[in-house]
Amino acid sequence: MLISQSLNKFKLNLLPESYLFKQETESDSVFFILDGNVVLTHGEDSKETVVNYVGPGEVLGEHLFFDLPKTKRAYSAKANTEVQSIRLTHAEIQEIKKTNPETYIDLLEHCGKIIYQRLMRANSLIHCFKYEKKEDRLLHLIVYFFDTFGRKTEQGIEVYLPETLFKFYIQLAQDEFRFCLKKLESLSLIKPIKKDTYLLTNRLALMQKLPSIVGELPTFSII
Repeated sequence: MLISQSLNKFKLNLLPESYLFKQETESDSVFFILDGNVVLTHGEDSKETVVNYVGPGEVLGEHLFFDLPKTKRAYSAKANTEVQSIRLTHAEIQEIKKTNPETYIDLLEHCGKIIYQRLMRANSLIHCFKYEKKEDRLLHLIVYFFDTFGRKTEQGIEVYLPETLFKFYIQLAQDEFRFCLKKLESLSLIKPIKKDTYLLTNRLALMQKLPSIVGELPTFSII
């Protein structure tokens, strides 16, 4: 995401574990994530559930561009790494609209792209849940996260796959998620790079082998 120099004064840098905002607080600003990784969670501090991880290019609180009624945050956003962002209040957005319309249009267009991408992701996510078997759902969720949030490198697609994220989408008994990843590793379809981060080297091979992999996995418990 290209940022106009006129927005430099609105840059906000956060250290890991710092909150951009907390659930149920007034949604009074929009954040454009320039660098770093942000974890979205739902629930109180001691019972937070990971909803998603977002990175550079993502926008949080984009409704402020559309003069919608005031609302409260539906989730909390916390820096998972060092994060660089642009933070704008509604008043600052309106000021940019008056004094720097080109920058305003650029920001608005970026918000529109993000909203479109989220709709496309939602359609893909729904597809993962059409399968009856939990093993099928988990494997397709893994593919979904590589496709949706993966970062392309020369070696393949790199993505962050923490178990806590998957437990928001699907109920898993202990070790079922790790067993599935180990199975994919044993078939040389993915390989670990660092903690909770994996590399997919051949997506086509993974998709071709999914039906047989489901048959080789033990039946997951129903919890």
